[in-house]
Amino acid sequence: MPEQSFEAGIDTLHIMLAWLREQLLQQVAAAKVLQIEMATEEALVNVINYAYGQKGGRVILDANLSKEGWLTLVLKDFGPPFNPLSVEKPDLNLSLEERKIGGLGVLMMRQLMDGIEYQREPGQNVLTLRKKIV
Repeated sequence: MPEQSFEAGIDTLHIMLAWLREQLLQQVAAAKVLQIEMATEEALVNVINYAYGQKGGRVILDANLSKEGWLTLVLKDFGPPFNPLSVEKPDLNLSLEERKIGGLGVLMMRQLMDGIEYQREPGQNVLTLRKKIV
């Protein structure tokens, strides 16, 4: 599957997800595509809102399927350093009024995917999502 660069914006989110879906549906069961798409959407919305905000920027998506049946999806952005995995896990036992804002999206990504990693490379955030698809 080829690496693809996109303009990062809420108005282009559907384009990024359609590209991903098109790549995956050729090789992955629809139920797993939905899980991957949901986790990716959460990651992309975080990049759009927090890495770039109103100024916009680029996102690079790269999806690869190994012979062993693992999908590796890499999302790169060029915003300030931010490790989404450092976000404190929300305490779901607290009432909505008592909970801190944030963290639910990262929790959902962790539940939907089999592995998530973050790296800061020169000038870019690299988030890697992994899912066993076979």
